[in-house]
Amino acid sequence: MLVSLQTILGYLILAITVFVGVTGGWPFVPIGLFMGFALLSLSRILTHLEIMRNHQMGLPFKRSTFQLLEAESPSYPVVSESLKLTPQEDPKYKVVKLDGESYIRLKVFWEYIVKQEESEYTFQFPGEATFALQSYESYQKGTDLFDHHHMVYAKLSAFPVRWWNERGQLHIEHQPFSPVNH
Repeated sequence: MLVSLQTILGYLILAITVFVGVTGGWPFVPIGLFMGFALLSLSRILTHLEIMRNHQMGLPFKRSTFQLLEAESPSYPVVSESLKLTPQEDPKYKVVKLDGESYIRLKVFWEYIVKQEESEYTFQFPGEATFALQSYESYQKGTDLFDHHHMVYAKLSAFPVRWWNERGQLHIEHQPFSPVNH
C-alpha cells in the first residue's frame, strides 16, 4: 500500500512539476523533478526489499513479484543442434533466475512432451527413459515446473540438457541424465 501511494505521489509531483514549468515557474522545476524521481526510486527500492523479506521468510512469490522478476530477466533466441526445440513460436525466451536455478517457458520443450494429465507432464527425450514432472500453481523453492498466468515455466536442470549463453543466444543441448539425477 505504501509503495503504491509513493508511486502515485511521485507521478503526481512530476505532473505538477511539468505544469509549473510550462506556466513559467522555472525555479521550482529542479526541486519538483528531484522529489518526484526520489519518491519513484524509493518505491522501487521498497518493492525489492519486500520481495527479499518475503523470500527469506520462505513465503511463496506473489504473481506481481514474479512478473517483476520476469520483466527484469534477459531474453535470448534459443538454438540447439541436438534437440528439436520450438522457438519458432517465440523467437526469444526469457531465462528467469530463481534461487540459483534457471527457468524457461516449458513450450520450448514441446516436442518432448508425450503426455499431459492435469498438471503432470511426461517427457521422452532421445535415448532417455520417460520421466514425469508435476507442475505447481505458483513458484516454490526447488519446483521443477510451475504455472504463471497460464504459462508453465520449467527448471532447466530438471531436464537432460546442458545450456549456456553465447553471443546473445541461449544454447540448449541434450546431455543424458546421470544415474544420480534421476
